[in-house]
Amino acid sequence: MPKLSLLCHIFALLLLSFCISTTASGQSQNRRSGHKISSDRPYSFNGSLESGIQGFSFCPKGAETGLSPLLRAGLGVHIPLKRQHSMHVGLSYAYSRMVLKGNTRVEKGFDVLGDEMLRFIKMDDPSIQSVQYSRLNTEWVELTFLYGYQPIPRLSMKAGVRMQVLMGARSDARYKSTGGAAQRIQQKSDFFINRNLVSAEVRIGYAFVEVFGQYGLVSLFQKKYLECGAAVYPMAAGVAFRLPSQQ
Repeated sequence: MPKLSLLCHIFALLLLSFCISTTASGQSQNRRSGHKISSDRPYSFNGSLESGIQGFSFCPKGAETGLSPLLRAGLGVHIPLKRQHSMHVGLSYAYSRMVLKGNTRVEKGFDVLGDEMLRFIKMDDPSIQSVQYSRLNTEWVELTFLYGYQPIPRLSMKAGVRMQVLMGARSDARYKSTGGAAQRIQQKSDFFINRNLVSAEVRIGYAFVEVFGQYGLVSLFQKKYLECGAAVYPMAAGVAFRLPSQQ
């Protein structure tokens, strides 16, 4: 995974949304200039930029997590059906950060029997004075299918599924030693994360603003590599800003 700060990810998402908007605007200008379109149906395209927070259903022997940021940018296709009904298909990039609490860091390693295991390690060594942060960063490519209903103009309700494919993952922990020096522990790995996830999702929007909620239907980690062997389901809520649709 690229070693980018959170601000760099925000900038990259803004740039992606700008490019999507520019492409859609150019397409709209081509239509107005008389260029023929292959379909007579009023499909429309829009870009989006989303921000939210995540939580995780960890088992008792797992990690303690705090509110974790989620950033997403994508391109969507709006397909009208009959009356107020529609279908929405989206392709997006998402950056997720699992914030670990309790001076814990995550590591792909081995248990006492030598079997591979996802370990959550307490950073309580006497040489450590304080832990500044500990997190697990992941990047995803996502495909979304949502069924929409518009009861009144500008108000929309959507529900469907989001499918995610893992692009990369990296753990990052920073602490201060008793000598006062800042130290950092990083590991790039798959961390036994399921490469393909599916989430249920609902959205309610007015004009170009939406609020969304999603809940994982597949465990984030492969259960056999967790000490407790229980599933870990991600959940998220946030706000989406949609760029004006272009037909």
